[in-house]
Amino acid sequence: MNPVNYSAALSLAIYLEGQLKRLYAHIATIPDIDEIFATFAAYCAEREEGLLAHRAETVADLALAPAVRLDLADFQPEFRSEPADRRSAIAQAIILEANAAHFYSSLCAALTIPELRELFEALATNNEERLAVLCPLVEPIAELPDLTPDDLPDLD
Repeated sequence: MNPVNYSAALSLAIYLEGQLKRLYAHIATIPDIDEIFATFAAYCAEREEGLLAHRAETVADLALAPAVRLDLADFQPEFRSEPADRRSAIAQAIILEANAAHFYSSLCAALTIPELRELFEALATNNEERLAVLCPLVEPIAELPDLTPDDLPDLD
């Protein structure tokens, strides 16, 4: 775990929201995709703008916030490639949302300033709410039929 100052954590949160916005905007262009992704893209854009405004308003206070210990490698804030189909799009969205929720929750646990903790608690809650919407969209893998050795072809 490395110490991360609040300014760096806030910058990473802004970056995370930008990544989520770009992923959702791309997903929204995939044929036969739920329109919820366009809504998610707009919502992430609002969160990104709100975090940018928060950083601008509190720039003097950021230096006074204590450093927190986080292992930033755990959060993997980037999506790896632009998904081409519904299944991979939802899978990438779930991974990125889970990473963002984990980052915000970890930051909450480490912060000692109540106002900052409340900000990141709200962000974590929002990510968890989106996960609750996304997870049921995952298509279940078809169940395999019950097979006995007699059902298998003879390879002799």
